[in-house]
Amino acid sequence: MQTHHLKTARTARLLQHGSLSQETKLVWIAAHGYGMDIERFCQWFTELPEPHAVLCPEGLSRFYWGGFTGRPAASWMTSTERLSEIEDFCAWMDQVYAFAKTHAPNAQIVCLGFSQGAATIMRWLQASYKPVWKIILWSGAPPEDIIYDARNFLAEKLISYWGDADELVTWETASQRFDDVGLPFQKRIFKGGHKIEATPLAALAQELAQKLSESDHL
Repeated sequence: MQTHHLKTARTARLLQHGSLSQETKLVWIAAHGYGMDIERFCQWFTELPEPHAVLCPEGLSRFYWGGFTGRPAASWMTSTERLSEIEDFCAWMDQVYAFAKTHAPNAQIVCLGFSQGAATIMRWLQASYKPVWKIILWSGAPPEDIIYDARNFLAEKLISYWGDADELVTWETASQRFDDVGLPFQKRIFKGGHKIEATPLAALAQELAQKLSESDHL
């Protein structure tokens, strides 16, 4: 049996919260976790105030969670044909980045990856370097099977959030992956589980807005 790999075009979904314009100062590109409903995921960011806008791209593999009657969910990749899937989602994320810069050319870009989305963000930025202001991994760790270019992942860019009651992976287990990778993440523990909690997210948004305002006045 022969296997052939043929390129094909497909339509991908991108959800947006907030406005994109010449005046937009900050755009978040947020990658969801495995098996998530993109609309529910994007709802986590709807409380972010101006000057934040959020783009939530959907993973290219969609399926029914829990059988034929389950809700539609999406994934970024599996172990099958993984290199092709990584190449495909990196090309998709390139398009999302281009969309952000086209519609908000003066904005700083914040990349947030939740759970499986954390590895997705890191693989994309390593494979197809794009200038971003901050890289936030939330309840997810960087993949250990790639060689990181330190110039892409400077200490002032990197922030990691982990819930103290994460029901999937404890911080004690996850921290070993961060240590193995060796990138200089600012590590922050919040009260909560495997979820983007509203309180630490709002505090982070306020912190970034303040830093952005300070940089504008330098």
